[in-house]
Amino acid sequence: MSKRILILASKFPYPENDGGAIATMSMVRGFHEAGHEVTLMAMNTYKHYVELDELPRDIKRLARFFATDVDIRLSPLKALKNLFFSEKAYHVERFTSQAFEDQLRRILKMPGKAFDLIQLEGLYMCPYLDIIQAILPQTPIVLRAHNIEHEIWQRQWEQAPKGLRKYYLQITAERIKAYEEAQFGNPAFKAIVPISEKDALVLKKLRVKVPIHVSTAAFDIEKLDKAPKGKPEPKSLFYIGALDWMPNQAGMKWFLKKVWPSIFSMYPDVHLYIAGRSMSPFFSSLSQAGVTVLGEVKDAYEYMNSKSIMIVPLFAGSGMRVKIIEGMALGKAIVATTVAAEGIPVRHGYNIMIADEPETFINQLATLIENPPMVKAIGEHAAKLIHEQFNNEKIIGELMGFYDKKVW
Repeated sequence: MSKRILILASKFPYPENDGGAIATMSMVRGFHEAGHEVTLMAMNTYKHYVELDELPRDIKRLARFFATDVDIRLSPLKALKNLFFSEKAYHVERFTSQAFEDQLRRILKMPGKAFDLIQLEGLYMCPYLDIIQAILPQTPIVLRAHNIEHEIWQRQWEQAPKGLRKYYLQITAERIKAYEEAQFGNPAFKAIVPISEKDALVLKKLRVKVPIHVSTAAFDIEKLDKAPKGKPEPKSLFYIGALDWMPNQAGMKWFLKKVWPSIFSMYPDVHLYIAGRSMSPFFSSLSQAGVTVLGEVKDAYEYMNSKSIMIVPLFAGSGMRVKIIEGMALGKAIVATTVAAEGIPVRHGYNIMIADEPETFINQLATLIENPPMVKAIGEHAAKLIHEQFNNEKIIGELMGFYDKKVW
C-alpha cells in the first residue's frame, strides 16, 4: 500500500557528491521506486546549494522537493559566544532556522497532504520535533542516524594536541553527546534507523527503548555498473573526499607527511591523485613530488575507474564511509584505516586492506603496488560484497517491512 513520506534533511541531497547526499537520495529513490509518494524538505546551504528549477528531470520525478535557504556556515564569533554563554552545542544551534521552521509549518499543514511517516535525516533535524508533534501528533516520526555524531567530535578531541582547540573540541563533544543521547531516548520517535551494525550496538548499549533497524547506505548498482570504464593507470594511488571536513583533512595530512614520502622514495614511478570538493587552501595549493591535486572532478566514478589503488586514511568519524562502498562497488583495491572501514562487513586481505600505523600503511600499499593480480582479486571480492549486500531495492524493501511491523 502506497504511503506518503516526508523526509527532512540538513542539506539538499543533489548533486550526489558526498556520503550524506548519496545516502539520503538513495532513500528518496528507493521509496519512490517502491511506489510511495515522497516529499523532501531540505536546508539549502552555502556548501550544498541547488536551484530547484534546474534539477534534472529524472531527479524531479522522484519526489516533491522543497529547499529553504539557511546559513549554517561556521562563525568563530558565534562559536566563542556559544562556548561561554550557552549550554547547548553550537553545532546543533547552527541548524535552528526560523525560515526552515516556517516552511516546515506550511508543508505540514498542506491540505490533503497528511503524511504517513516523517523521517528525519540525522541529529540536526531534531530541533523541529516539537513543531511536527504539535501539528501532526498522530504521524509516526523516525530518526535515521547517519552517524553517532558525538563519536566524530570525541575522536577529534582525543587526537588534538593540547591547547584551546582541544578544549573547544572537548566541550563540543560533551555537549553533542548529551544532546544526542537525549534524542535517542526521545519518546517522539517511533523507531531509530542507524546506518551500520556498529552504530546499532551503540544504541543498544544506551538501552534505547524504541525499535532499531539497520539500513545501510544503498546504491543504484546499475548506475555504478554503467560508469565509464577503461584500463586504470598503472601504479596510481587516488583519494576522493570532501576536503572541507576536518577529519578528512587531518587524515590526508597524516598520509602526505608519514606515508607518501616513503612510498614515493620506494616507487618513484607511482603517482598520487587527490580529488575532492571545497578544498582548503592547504590542499588546493599543495606542491609535493609525485602528487597531483585535481579538486572537484566532473565524474567521480570515471575518475575512480581510471586509477588503481584507493586510499582512505581517516581517524575520526562514525557511521559508514560511502566513498569506500562506491570504490568497492567499482572493483577498487582499497587501503583504509579501521575507523574508515567501520560499519562495512569487510575482510582484511580479502576485499580490503586495513592499516592504522604509517609503517603498516606503507607495507600494505607496497604489497599491492608489487602485486597487480592481488589488486585485481581484492577489487573483484569487494565488488561482489557490495553487489550482494548494498542493493537499494533490497535495503528499501527490508526497511519498509520493518516500518510495516514496528511503526505503522
